[in-house]
Amino acid sequence: MIALWPVGATLGLAVLLWRNRGKLNPEVPAEAIAQHHDQDDDVDGFQRERKRHRKAMDQLRKLAVRDEDDSVKGLEFLFEEYEPRCYLFPIFEVVR
Repeated sequence: MIALWPVGATLGLAVLLWRNRGKLNPEVPAEAIAQHHDQDDDVDGFQRERKRHRKAMDQLRKLAVRDEDDSVKGLEFLFEEYEPRCYLFPIFEVVR
């Protein structure tokens, strides 16, 4: 019985997070961003930083949508420290 607790709790957590994955990592339509003509030369990694900034802004938009959803407030203690794309990370923390 003692051996079942760690496995059962971890699987229960995994199922709970997986069933709510659409709310924990919501799909957010990309905002209409004015398309600038990319230069052929990458000055100081500008294009790379621009792409990284877009990804960060997408995560912030997902956080805003997730924070407005009251149906996952009871689970918030599990995922509030993580970005939306890392919603399954608490499982790895439990296993570790």
